[in-house]
Amino acid sequence: MGFADHYPLTVFEAGYRAGQAGHDGAKEHLEDVFLPAVKTHLLRLRQEGRLGTAAGLAGRDVWTATDWNEMVVSGRFSRWLASFLTSHAFHGSHGDAERGSVFDPGSRDPDVAPEERIRRAWERLCALLDVGTTDHAFRLETQQDGITGDRCLLEFVDWKPALMRWTGGGFEPAQDMGAIPLATIEIDCPSGELILTDAMTAGDDVFREAIDLGDRRHTVASLNSDQGSVNYSTIVAAEYGFGAVATDNTMVVVHRQGDRLVVSERHADEDLRLDDEDGDVSIAGWDKVGTFCCDRWMVEIIDRQVAIDIMTRHGTQDAAAALDAWIADEDDEVVVLKTTPGRYRISFGPGFSQRFDRAAAGIPNGPEPWLLMERIG
Repeated sequence: MGFADHYPLTVFEAGYRAGQAGHDGAKEHLEDVFLPAVKTHLLRLRQEGRLGTAAGLAGRDVWTATDWNEMVVSGRFSRWLASFLTSHAFHGSHGDAERGSVFDPGSRDPDVAPEERIRRAWERLCALLDVGTTDHAFRLETQQDGITGDRCLLEFVDWKPALMRWTGGGFEPAQDMGAIPLATIEIDCPSGELILTDAMTAGDDVFREAIDLGDRRHTVASLNSDQGSVNYSTIVAAEYGFGAVATDNTMVVVHRQGDRLVVSERHADEDLRLDDEDGDVSIAGWDKVGTFCCDRWMVEIIDRQVAIDIMTRHGTQDAAAALDAWIADEDDEVVVLKTTPGRYRISFGPGFSQRFDRAAAGIPNGPEPWLLMERIG
């Protein structure tokens, strides 16, 4: 039994005609007819032991490979897996069938009748799904690994997948990865006044425009992966002199103990009963100094003078006044602190709240910090 048994020529032709009638017809056929046939076909191949699992996923987050392995092991399809695997083949065969399928260049012969071209496109599509080997017709888009930032894809031979990663010059087999280490950055606080917020937009967004990482924002410093987020923080600290640590779309609370700061999730597990009179998480021995919302999925920590210098270099007239006006306007979303001038270290990284040394930091179980900042000189 092959894919043709689940998706006969008459059904293929009906799908093609529906597509010719308009986009909605092709979409309905894809979702209601073609994808169920693909699922049935793959589950039958699974029962026959034809499907393999992808390796190299430890320490990675590539949803296509994870969902494929889950389907092979349990028989459960995620919502988008079948569509991701086969939509290119579907659109190529249905879209080009009458004038000649991209899967069968020979069918472009003008002497071949349209019905024969459609039949050849259907045969090629069925062969692709029976053989299960990726090529120019059965092509998958790359996915960004949500942990390492690698561009990855699945390549199939006889429905046995290999997870591949882009090296800059080509793809190579992806290897298991260890956990990304927690990281530290260092910033200077010359003025003794720190500003904490989710995104500095002072000076009519001049500050934001000044922070230009170029193509790195989409490659090594992409915030779409854990490693890229760490790299982003490291680059911003080195090149612009302030702290920028990625978070979720959340709300945070800032606590202080002398020249140390900890920025944590604003709310704790209700069972822990660590909330203060405002309903915010409390930390014994630390003073709460403010809260703000991380709509930009970020915590930025910058010295007043460093912010003024950046704005001045990029054309802001009277940057100090512009900064003060922005702070007054954003009062509920900015925390301003007087602190000891000097150099500070910020500790952070993927899974920081589960991995940092709580005992050494003096932070009990319960609060979930995003970062810890302390003066080092």
